[in-house]
Amino acid sequence: MLRKLTAKVLRALGLDVIAERTGATALLARGGVPQRPLTAVGLGGVYWLILFSALVAAFNALGLEVASVLLRAIVLYIPRLLVAMLLFSLGYFASRYVETLATATATALNLPLPQGWGASSAAAGAAAGQRHGP
Repeated sequence: MLRKLTAKVLRALGLDVIAERTGATALLARGGVPQRPLTAVGLGGVYWLILFSALVAAFNALGLEVASVLLRAIVLYIPRLLVAMLLFSLGYFASRYVETLATATATALNLPLPQGWGASSAAAGAAAGQRHGP
């Protein structure tokens, strides 16, 4: 029941549409992530959050303070991990933008592109009707 509710909330937020438009879905598909990556990640996150919360409560009830502190430390580390993933994603998309910009500029100036410049640059050159390479 909680899974269905969480899935509906994540779909209502439209995160999968944003992921599709930015190309994150294609990137994650190469890594083996299912078709709706942000919904799957969100559902997994809710599952683990509930599991960790139940474990912390159980360890506190049993008087296992060390295990409870360890799980709390893990849960408090998750926001740092999310920020790191966000920064990595922003860096990836910024690098793709710079690659496209450099390819378009080189193509417009009739400069030869280096060998193995990348799949996106080949597509950009093909769209411009230019031949790549020396």
